Amino acid sequence: MMTETSRFLPPGWPLRVSAAVLAALVGNLAVHLIPWPQSLMVSLNQAQGAVFMNRSELFYRLALTLFSAPLAEEAVFRWGIYGLLRKKLLPVLPALISALAFGLYHENIIQGLYAFGLGLVLAWGYEDSPWGKYRMAVLMHAAANAAALLVFG
Repeated sequence: MMTETSRFLPPGWPLRVSAAVLAALVGNLAVHLIPWPQSLMVSLNQAQGAVFMNRSELFYRLALTLFSAPLAEEAVFRWGIYGLLRKKLLPVLPALISALAFGLYHENIIQGLYAFGLGLVLAWGYEDSPWGKYRMAVLMHAAANAAALLVFG
């Protein structure tokens, strides 16, 4: 029922989750289509790690990508950095700073640019959510990661 869903998921979640998924797909498409210099591709491949072969490694990757990373990263970048800065500043500067920190956290230029764009979308979802701001950001982040995994592996 709609009332049951609204208790668990923050209002407006379909639009925000769709925006995060779109940002993830566009960002990953750019990663694959732009002819990046080989040195940057080596850095990206190292950051992404080895291809997982067995079920336990696949389970670990899924758990990390879909649950642990969104929970931890949104606690630091949206709830922490964005939330603290937002108490003193209008939303634009905290969004830019938290997105930049999110991009730098990913430790390579290609992922950093992608993460910066996604970070802006996540800050919007956090700011614009009428309640459950952290929950909204985690949901958006997990959906973005799931979409990227499903489409790009």
